[in-house]
Amino acid sequence: MKEFPGVVVPVQSKVVAVATIKGASYNPPNRTADALLVDLKESMKKVGLLYPILIDENSVIIDGHRRVAVAKLLGWATIEARVVQGDRDEIYATVNVSSRKMTGNDALCVWLQNPKAVSVRQAKRFQGMHDAIGRPLCVRIANNGSGYSLYDIARQIANYCGNSETPNICATVKWLLEIPRMTFEARTAMRMGQPGKILLKAIMKMKPVKLSLEVDD
Repeated sequence: MKEFPGVVVPVQSKVVAVATIKGASYNPPNRTADALLVDLKESMKKVGLLYPILIDENSVIIDGHRRVAVAKLLGWATIEARVVQGDRDEIYATVNVSSRKMTGNDALCVWLQNPKAVSVRQAKRFQGMHDAIGRPLCVRIANNGSGYSLYDIARQIANYCGNSETPNICATVKWLLEIPRMTFEARTAMRMGQPGKILLKAIMKMKPVKLSLEVDD
């Protein structure tokens, strides 16, 4: 039995048949789409279930819809669960409001410390980024609070400017790091179909580019 200030939630651990588990009717269906389960499936296939799911006394999921979806994909017959008694909706709301998914920046910071502590897909991406721009820039991206997405947009910009060689990608990464809002401005410029030479001029001069696409001198 777990006790919290003002509330007591009885908890029972048990192994439950996957086929008997029911999803909450209000759980967003897109959260269990196959395309969003790739990393979790990889993890559960490799190391199993690290955190039991939460269900109510009628085997309705309170927390763990994605884990159950992956268990089905992997053909598991049973899964470890904790059966809680109490207001299912209130517990669902509390658990899902307090949870926080690891961000791209979080993952990069972890990878820089221990490349084995992220998923295979993330490790492959970060290693490719590292090979292309070097560790110092990867560290700068992490310290800036950004992740792989910043490197990816830098590659897109460099390609748009007609110069996707490594030095230009590195220059573009530095430009995005040094000048606020350049990620947004560059994306807007590309979407508008403006000449890449204007972006390239701003990058080489380390100057901001306005939506008017004039380089500030």
